[in-house]
Amino acid sequence: MPGWIMKINALFAAPLGDEVELARRARALIAAYACPLSQADVQAICSQHGLELATRAWYESLLRSRHGEFKSRIDALDIDALKRLDHDTKQGYRLLVVPGMFYHEHPEVGADGRLIADIAARVGLECEVIDVASRGGIRGNSERIGEALERAGDKNTWLVSMSKGSSEVLHFLQSGSPCPQLKGWLNIAGIAAGSPHADRKLSSPPRRVFYRLLCALLRVDYRVMQELHTRHPMWSMAVDAADLECIHVTPVPLSAHLTAKLQPRYRKLAALGPNDGIVPITDVMRLPGYIYPLWGADHFIRAPGIAELIYRFFCYILIDSHPTQRRETL
Repeated sequence: MPGWIMKINALFAAPLGDEVELARRARALIAAYACPLSQADVQAICSQHGLELATRAWYESLLRSRHGEFKSRIDALDIDALKRLDHDTKQGYRLLVVPGMFYHEHPEVGADGRLIADIAARVGLECEVIDVASRGGIRGNSERIGEALERAGDKNTWLVSMSKGSSEVLHFLQSGSPCPQLKGWLNIAGIAAGSPHADRKLSSPPRRVFYRLLCALLRVDYRVMQELHTRHPMWSMAVDAADLECIHVTPVPLSAHLTAKLQPRYRKLAALGPNDGIVPITDVMRLPGYIYPLWGADHFIRAPGIAELIYRFFCYILIDSHPTQRRETL
């Protein structure tokens, strides 16, 4: 069989490597750096030592920073405490889930928020999956977030967003609309600074014509392509999150961890440094709040233990972020 056919039909992007040795080398490398590594530091390490080591170095640097302390705090939570939490406390909170793109057309990806809503129902936490346009633009879906927040009334509300849905939350926060009931934002594999894939698709007149026609065929709002361009003004605007607790669950994959669908996209972004197949993962450092790095997962977040992690975040939202409530449930 010709080699190029074998490459197209490859089962994985790369074989598994010695991640223990990779971590040792990464820890030795970052000893001379301030942690967490900046985007410039990560890019320099990538240029000198390669993508795999740069990816692990960034992950290790997060663990040595305040983000690592936050991760340890989340990982130590006892999810059984949710069972001991009184009904009235749970009734004072509401989750609003902002799904990712194509969530109607491809529910198997998991960006429809169903798992989050199911777990919320199981622990007695009110949850609404916002009916954003699955193939719609960022601006229009941002308005739907505002409408859902108005319906939430005066309940303590957290937004939970995935992938492109996080871009829509960002746009909403940039609007500066007063929303005192909004207490937090849990961002899962979100797009924080556009996508270089959109840059490539809009890089020449022939490409723009092709993708405009493709969007029309797929009934996708072409403005999505323009809004996701990394030079769109939205990505340089300030985020109004002074009174908002922000948590960013960020996948940190090596090439061997990628799902088949994202393998070619990961390779196209390799020159930009560590990425999850859709965006450079260090983009999240532009956002306020804590980063929870998720080793071994790509943009689709198919790693084991995701459901347990959702329970832990619910435990954090309802209990651990409030000292009084934490004491009463111990």
